[in-house]
Amino acid sequence: MITLIAAVTAGVIAHFKFSEKKQNYRNLAESMKREVAMYECRAQEYGREKTENEEQAKDIFLQAIEKIIEDGYRKSREVETAEQSIAESKV
Repeated sequence: MITLIAAVTAGVIAHFKFSEKKQNYRNLAESMKREVAMYECRAQEYGREKTENEEQAKDIFLQAIEKIIEDGYRKSREVETAEQSIAESKV
């Protein structure tokens, strides 16, 4: 009986965390699209007045994309870790 309750509770928690994961991926995609648009338009830190040449702008862009991806992975792991700890505490 306790196992059944724990399984149902874990399922419900996983369902609600799904929407949190989806939101996290959506934010990740929007951040990347924003960075690509700024790079293509040479806006903000990619502007010609802030970068010496195309290579420097490209390096800044790649670093920004890597940071966005790392932040996205970190947030996903946080959600999964929280989900697992809640499920384990119910058992």
